[in-house]
Amino acid sequence: MAAASAGLAASAAPALADDGSATLAFDASLLRARIAVAPTAPATRGDGGAPRLPVRAVDDGGVALDGGLRLRSGRRTLTLSRVQVTTAGAAWGVRARASRGGTQTLFAIRPGASAPERSATATRVSGASLRLTATGARVLNRALKPRRALRPGTVGTIDVDARRTTATARPLAGGTVTWGYSPALRQAFQATFGALMTGGVTQDSAGAFVLPVTGGTWDAPSRRGVVTTTGSFRAGYQVAPSDGVAHGIWVKLEDVRVTLDGDRGTITARSDSGYHGVAPAPVAERTIATLDLTGVAPAAGPDGTLTWSAIPATIAAGGEELVASFRESPGRPSLGDVRALDPVTISVRPG
Repeated sequence: MAAASAGLAASAAPALADDGSATLAFDASLLRARIAVAPTAPATRGDGGAPRLPVRAVDDGGVALDGGLRLRSGRRTLTLSRVQVTTAGAAWGVRARASRGGTQTLFAIRPGASAPERSATATRVSGASLRLTATGARVLNRALKPRRALRPGTVGTIDVDARRTTATARPLAGGTVTWGYSPALRQAFQATFGALMTGGVTQDSAGAFVLPVTGGTWDAPSRRGVVTTTGSFRAGYQVAPSDGVAHGIWVKLEDVRVTLDGDRGTITARSDSGYHGVAPAPVAERTIATLDLTGVAPAAGPDGTLTWSAIPATIAAGGEELVASFRESPGRPSLGDVRALDPVTISVRPG
């Protein structure tokens, strides 16, 4: 492995893009003021519908994000663009350019249970308090004239997971991610129909889904990387493959993304699910599972392919949201069964 790692470092590829995202989950204080918040492309909605902005660049001043936020109160709107998480010193914040003003610090970030992390290769904060500044309150009140004037204070939480590209990172040219979401889902659902797959996704002999890798990066010295895939797969019960899933039970994942970070990792995906007459979990970007990479190192093949075999996976909040409505009955899995996720195998070809 030492020789393989050295080879990766020696053939480093320059000019790789930074990666990650920031999720801003606003609380009821904006709802009480009759203010709605929506992401602007390429930002999307993450877990629970919270705006999730992709990372554009990471530097010594902070994290620059793509997309933005559109705030609406009645017929009045305010667009926040050029959003940046500032990380200089101890005072972290969120700066943005308002459509009716310049770039200003609209929110302050106060750490939650876990302290913010900032290193040469990563910037992270989880569950931190997002506080409207006096400047932010003035900008929003002036532009939106909400029914209830906003005051400085907590308006939600923020999660930031940004990774800096290092000189030793290499782009990924292809490969596969093999994973099945849950043996219980496959055993109970696929007795009724064959899984619906698109975009080059296939199944192996054990029934796990094989997702084609479309890109990403891997940095051997820091053990950090991102693996992006394409296509989708859907498992369902009493749902025909051609059905518009108006009934039955199903779980669907697409554009699955695996993040590797030392001894830990995550699986995120655009996903949705439904359970008979219960309102479905709508399409959203969710964190489906966490990965335990303790003692799991990539094995280098003769062609340079790197393979992480049988990485243990544990269901995360987003994965639980997809199956929260499922009920145990004959022939169907219980929620407890669904928690037992398949291990993950990743095989990639560094460019």
